[in-house]
Amino acid sequence: MKNVVRGIVLTICLCHPAVDGIAAKPRTAASPDIGSRAFSNPENDGSGPSQPYGLPWANGRFVYAFSPEVEQNPVRVAAFVAACQQLLQNTALSCVPRSQAMSDRDYVVVVDGGRDFSFVGRQGGRQLLSILIWNNPIVIMHEIKHALGWGHEQQHPDRDAYVEVLFANIAPESRENFAVFDNGTEGPYDFDSIMHFSPTDFARPT
Repeated sequence: MKNVVRGIVLTICLCHPAVDGIAAKPRTAASPDIGSRAFSNPENDGSGPSQPYGLPWANGRFVYAFSPEVEQNPVRVAAFVAACQQLLQNTALSCVPRSQAMSDRDYVVVVDGGRDFSFVGRQGGRQLLSILIWNNPIVIMHEIKHALGWGHEQQHPDRDAYVEVLFANIAPESRENFAVFDNGTEGPYDFDSIMHFSPTDFARPT
């Protein structure tokens, strides 16, 4: 028998322990996070095709740079670096500033944006990662995980066994955040993942 907790957007059905290595609850407030493989990267530098479905990062390096307005803010630089290092500390990847990897063609440029978003996976060339909420490391790690290739937890191909998405309560322009896809590497469904939305994220105003 399902243990059901009603929500505005997601109806939670079952529960699994955390598996993504970060013991943190998902965000409780929505941000207009793209995180969808349906999007190509407008920042692609033209030297190769954009990768709408993303690729893994090469050579064990997640390469990042900061836009000028971020680079001039040491608090935000430190927040991003700390979040990146915490996220990758027990993985085969490392956070590498582009100044130390100038030969790498592919890198993320971190901007102080009006929303939190990232494209999913390595797109090829220069790609954007935007942070709005700088004082929450979970938000920063969420966007980095998108750039590393993770989608949202509720986009798992088996998500209907765990949650019911109430699309009627989601604005059409936000439904992309709930589109199902599978990259085959994300493990079992995990309600405690930093990639999982709360039951009311992206709900229509009541």
